[in-house]
Amino acid sequence: MKQFLKYTLATLCGLLLFGLLQVVFFFTFIGAIAGMSETTTVLEGYSVYHIRLTGTLSERVADDTFMSLLSQASGQETPQQLGLDDLLRNIRLAKENDNITGIYLEGGNLSAGYASLQELRHALQDFKESGKFVVAYADSYSQSNYYLASVADSVYLNAHGSLSWSGLSSNVTFYSRALEKLGVEMQVVKVGTFKSAVEPYILTKMSEANRLQTKTMLDDIWDVVTTDVAQSRHVSVEQLNYLADRYLLLRPAEEIAASGLIDSLVYEQDMTKILSDLACFGIPDNYHLVSHSAMLKVPEAKQKYEKNKIAVIYAEGSITDAEGDGIVGKKMVETIDKVADKDNVKAVVLRVNSPGGSAYASEQIWHALNLLKQKKPLIVSMGDYAASGGYYISCMADSIFLQENTLTGSIGIFGLIPNFAGLSRKLGIDYDGVSTHRLGSTNADMVLRGMNPEQRALMQGEINRGYELFVSRCAEGRKMTVAEIKAIAEGRVWSGQRAIEIGLADAVGDIRTAIAAAAGKAGLETYDIVTYPKLTDDLTKLMEALSGTSVKERRLLEQLRQIEQLAEQPSLQARLPFEISIK
Repeated sequence: MKQFLKYTLATLCGLLLFGLLQVVFFFTFIGAIAGMSETTTVLEGYSVYHIRLTGTLSERVADDTFMSLLSQASGQETPQQLGLDDLLRNIRLAKENDNITGIYLEGGNLSAGYASLQELRHALQDFKESGKFVVAYADSYSQSNYYLASVADSVYLNAHGSLSWSGLSSNVTFYSRALEKLGVEMQVVKVGTFKSAVEPYILTKMSEANRLQTKTMLDDIWDVVTTDVAQSRHVSVEQLNYLADRYLLLRPAEEIAASGLIDSLVYEQDMTKILSDLACFGIPDNYHLVSHSAMLKVPEAKQKYEKNKIAVIYAEGSITDAEGDGIVGKKMVETIDKVADKDNVKAVVLRVNSPGGSAYASEQIWHALNLLKQKKPLIVSMGDYAASGGYYISCMADSIFLQENTLTGSIGIFGLIPNFAGLSRKLGIDYDGVSTHRLGSTNADMVLRGMNPEQRALMQGEINRGYELFVSRCAEGRKMTVAEIKAIAEGRVWSGQRAIEIGLADAVGDIRTAIAAAAGKAGLETYDIVTYPKLTDDLTKLMEALSGTSVKERRLLEQLRQIEQLAEQPSLQARLPFEISIK
């Protein structure tokens, strides 16, 4: 009995001690987060803003102090996420601050779209107008990151490094033969010859319409890339195309150096002297590298508080009806309504970076934005994508600005319903049931037995009505006729420059251009900028992390959500080709 009591007491003490340590650990992290969040960076003379081109680039990211601390504690490197808004802000502050002498771009594997990279190039070009320097170095450059780095005054590559330069490609994975072996038929109803999101499930290769639009899209993006690089590097577009045909990635570094794409082959350690010479006239160890995270803590110059505001609403990701990541219809409508009711918000910029999604949610967002537009000016700024549903929620704006590399349009709708009858037969599964009316079990029948002609006609009618509504919204918003919109619709994807030519957008411009246009429309000379929706803070991240869901599990869940969203009914899909991967 004594032994039992002794072990029981020891167990209880152990559990209490473990619980106490958890509490101490929790509040230690909270204190560390609070301390790190409150600190500010004081820039010293001869400072260089150091941008590491690694990780992924999004429109904006929440403060990741907690994840950084957690990774440091576990000895792991934090996956870097960069916000385009943060980079643009920091580049602007670096230009304005006399203690910053230049910008150092290091590395070359940042995952980012070409429109976002073009926006960063413009910001760096503006920075250079101050007379300050921009230099770039990488052990190896991806093609997209070289496009960004080429804007630098000098571009360096490791003496045994590599540079990818081979043109653009886009590949699609087709599942139809695998689905056929499983006994699963994907039933498609759609409007739009170019609406190719369904093709991977019903074809074994690209349709001629999709091949045409993809080739045109890639050619347009490549023209912009080569034109920009040619201007920055003082080489001809013809030479750049010749080099692309040589597949530089597998060529020796000496050949890359001779091509004119870089200035010199060096080792990473050599950059210390190069930066010293540029930043502080060669005085050893007299310059200071300021990291991106430290630069975020540099306070803005003190400005007079302005009562009038311009709201920037970020709409990034797939458009969905249900809860999850991306643009959730109900939440976005709540955000729009909230901004519309704020008297001190005099104009709104909607920043769209979305391949589309639910047609129903897109219509709800369109309606909320239309109501907002009746109260105050509405300007749209497009990022990498603003297509299909992304264009649906943009079309009513007073003005639409985009990059030449933005992908937009894709005005079309589809429905995708799996038929598991063949799979059920293979597995020996049968279905039976009763209903009070002739079409009472239609939802189940379409999935379990396949659509009959009447059910398909009903679905096609729903798709047609959705398409006509989409087209009418675009025609009304762009002040064009329905016939004019249909002539450029059919689900076709357009590059930014072509979108301007055919009337789907107004002008090339970044988010700063859009904000200036909003201010002009509202008659504002001075204003403050407020952003919506609010980003998730560190404490919320902490609670999510403690919930036990791993990063891999979250990614798997997101992939499953995408598949589920495609099969959702009766929600129709206004979406780009399932996934455009440009390399």
